[in-house]
Amino acid sequence: MNKVTRYVLFGIALCLLVSVCVYGVLSANQIHYGIQGDIVYEVEDFSANLTFNHVSGAEKSDETLFGDSEQLSTHTIGQPQEGQTNTLSLGQTLYFTNQTPTTLKDIIIQLNVTHDNVYAVQTTITPGSAFAANGGYYNIVGCEVRVGTSGAWSSSATAQVSNTQTATFQIKFTVTTTNFSQLATNTNSNPLLNIVLASA
Repeated sequence: MNKVTRYVLFGIALCLLVSVCVYGVLSANQIHYGIQGDIVYEVEDFSANLTFNHVSGAEKSDETLFGDSEQLSTHTIGQPQEGQTNTLSLGQTLYFTNQTPTTLKDIIIQLNVTHDNVYAVQTTITPGSAFAANGGYYNIVGCEVRVGTSGAWSSSATAQVSNTQTATFQIKFTVTTTNFSQLATNTNSNPLLNIVLASA
C-alpha cells in the first residue's frame, strides 16, 4: 500500500470518527433536555380535580415516547391550610425529542379541570416564574397556553367550568434552536405554571 493510499484511508477513518462523536453529542442532548418542576395554584373554598395528560412531543428517560393522552399526574385540591405551600407536582420529567438534527419538537400537555360545586368556577393558567427573567428556563424554553385543543396560543388562558363539567387547557413548551445544546434545569422555587381557581 503506497503512502498516498494510507493518507486517504487515514483521512476517511478520521472523518468517520468525528462524525460518530458529533452524533453521540446530539443524541445525548436530546435525552437530557427536559421539563420538570412544580405547579403553583390558588383556590377558594371548594375542591377541584386536575389531571395532566401528555399530548405530543415528549419522551421518557429510557427514550421511549409517552403515549397519546398518557396520564402524567392527577390531583384533588382544595383550600390549603394556613401556611401550607400551594404546589402540585407534574409527576414526570418530559424530555424533548429531535425533529431534525438541530431542532427539537414542542412538548404539549393537556390539563383537565373538573369540580362538583353548584356554582361555576373560573380557571386561569399562566406560565410560572420558571420562564421569567430570573427563572430556570429563561431563554431556554418558552411556555404558552390555550383553552381547548385548537385555540390560539397565548401567555394566559381563562375558562369557566360549570358544575360537574370539565374545562380543557393545553400547555406548550418550546425550545429555541440557538439553545439546543443547553441543559434545562429548574427548581421548586421557579414553578412551571400558575393556576388560579375562583368562583365565577
